[in-house]
Amino acid sequence: NPFNEKITIDFDTNVGDIISIYVYDIKGVKMDEILDKHTVTNNNKIEWNPNKNLKSGVYFLSFNLNGKMFNQKIIKK
Repeated sequence: NPFNEKITIDFDTNVGDIISIYVYDIKGVKMDEILDKHTVTNNNKIEWNPNKNLKSGVYFLSFNLNGKMFNQKIIKK
């Protein structure tokens, strides 16, 4: 899943779910907030364009869906 300039995030929810998506570096430092809202559709797709200063390396997408946490590793080239 290495990416250069942007990443597309697809996720399914129930309408009205509360979701937050954050990006953390390998040390656990929050690098960006991608999303923090109530969902209005079941199938969601967003594009994240990271800051140009974000260095190559391993990061984690952290999903908080109605209080439950999920993480996904991503790699920036």
